[in-house]
Amino acid sequence: MLISCILLSILFSCIDGQLEWQEVPTASSTPDPRRDAGLGFDVTRNQLILFGGRPWTTDDTWIFNISSGTWRSVSTAVHPAARFSFVSGLQGDYFYVSMGEGLNRQFYNDIWRFSLITETWEELSAQQSDHLRYVNTSVLASRDDKLLSTRPEARYGATGGIHSQGFTLFVSQGFSSRRYFDTYSYSVSSQGWSEEYCAGYTCNPYNPSYPHARCLHAGAMAAPHQLVIFGGCLSGGLTGGPCPSGDSWIYNSQTKTWKQIDGCPSPRIYGTMAMVPSVGGKRRLVLYGGKEEHSQVIKTTLSAVDEVFVLDPDNLVWCRQKTKYQTSPPAWRASASMATASTGVYMFGGVLLESGDVTNDLWLLSGTAVDTETAEVLPCAKNFANWILLHGIFMMLGWGCLLIWGAIIARYFNGKGKVWFIFHVSFQVSGLLLATVGVVFAVISVQSKHFMFAHGAIGLLVMLLGFLQPVNACFRGKRPEKGEIKTLRRKIWEILHHFSGYIAIVLAVVNISLGLFFAIAKTEIWSLWYSYLALLLIFILIAEILCWVKKKEKTHSTVLPSNQGSSEQDSQIHVAAGMTNHTNPEFDSELPIKKE
Repeated sequence: MLISCILLSILFSCIDGQLEWQEVPTASSTPDPRRDAGLGFDVTRNQLILFGGRPWTTDDTWIFNISSGTWRSVSTAVHPAARFSFVSGLQGDYFYVSMGEGLNRQFYNDIWRFSLITETWEELSAQQSDHLRYVNTSVLASRDDKLLSTRPEARYGATGGIHSQGFTLFVSQGFSSRRYFDTYSYSVSSQGWSEEYCAGYTCNPYNPSYPHARCLHAGAMAAPHQLVIFGGCLSGGLTGGPCPSGDSWIYNSQTKTWKQIDGCPSPRIYGTMAMVPSVGGKRRLVLYGGKEEHSQVIKTTLSAVDEVFVLDPDNLVWCRQKTKYQTSPPAWRASASMATASTGVYMFGGVLLESGDVTNDLWLLSGTAVDTETAEVLPCAKNFANWILLHGIFMMLGWGCLLIWGAIIARYFNGKGKVWFIFHVSFQVSGLLLATVGVVFAVISVQSKHFMFAHGAIGLLVMLLGFLQPVNACFRGKRPEKGEIKTLRRKIWEILHHFSGYIAIVLAVVNISLGLFFAIAKTEIWSLWYSYLALLLIFILIAEILCWVKKKEKTHSTVLPSNQGSSEQDSQIHVAAGMTNHTNPEFDSELPIKKE
């Protein structure tokens, strides 16, 4: 009986090991409701620090005493300009703030720190003159890239932070006049910026070895040299891609490399990520909240209010877990602020997606990395489709299959009769219709400036060439019968029709290939596409060789031997056989022949 009780107790303790939501009561006035603010945990003084946020784009600083459960406002003469959606983090006795968007769409790339000892703000050196501390969207177009090369351009919607045991603040990606690929680091000890990855204009959205440009993504430091990012918006800002996205990456500043992590969380923007307190060397990160429904999304798996996603940064594995709660879990929200504490993860504010209200409630997701190992695990979110997916399917069917094979039929199977022509026209018309529908899906999927990047511009050119084909077919002229000479009109039309069609197909194949990387397609999908292209090229090569051999044989069959007697004897042989003289096709073998 005793043994049974012990076993049941152990089993209960294992089941009980879950992250648990607890609303933190406050005994005094609280900060105004806000989203996209900065939050940090001061382990020495057991307090939270809060700065900035919107919807009013504030510049106020608040401190929450965890022991007494009270908020107090900190007034300072010098402080950062009002901003939201910036990068922040707390290390030692300082809370750091960098980047962000302020009033009148003014973007910042300055860096500040708040002393937890003196409770004062101080702007730090950033290796650059003061007049470039911030820029406006109207100024960005005329910026001097050389001046900005040692410092990230002003932006909002970036992610990063500083690890509690590190001395480097990271800033990764974000948005201003365009989406950014780059990652920078700032040494808080030497007070200087360093380029980490993709600085300047060295990266593009067609390389699968690093994360594509984005903003509004979740991120957190997994170690002093490791940054994890998830999701965000890749569309707009002179680029395209999923919005929301569901890809996750981990950056290692020691090796200067990004590594993609297999997905599990549903795609989202405005999500929040933080490190769960480590125990016994176990590390875990938690992803919560965010906007999963979007105009680009057709269907998705919505997260329940009591669900979180947990990442093991050592094994690069995500899992979807249930959390516990005392009365009710927090209402689902986006753009909340999170900070890792000793007993769990604190969360403040955000926008409630059901009502649209901005809140100022404070929650604690209590638990450690060990608790995530015994929590209830749910299947990963896989039920997702967006307009980009439909765009890719219709373009592959249209340009990748029907239009290509329609051209193949016209080139290699244009024999006698009209059957080949019927198939050719049917394939071309069907393919062009599917591609047109695909263009509509592409316009829906990209938020703005649809043709301001390579994939969109090439796609526009391909469709114009495609629409040109049925138009110029109306001026093709009559196809010459056997023995007839082609008209000049027919010759010009064939050159225009054939070469414009071949150019369109080649560009379409290139653009589909780029689009697979652009849409962050899985490796299996683009491997299948390139395998199909390889087989298609082999088929075309064999067909070209056979056409060449057939043409060669036809040429030889029309040439007569010249070493079998005189031309007069040849004529007599042809006449005797009742054949037409090939030297003079108009010569009739039945006419009388003058005899010597």
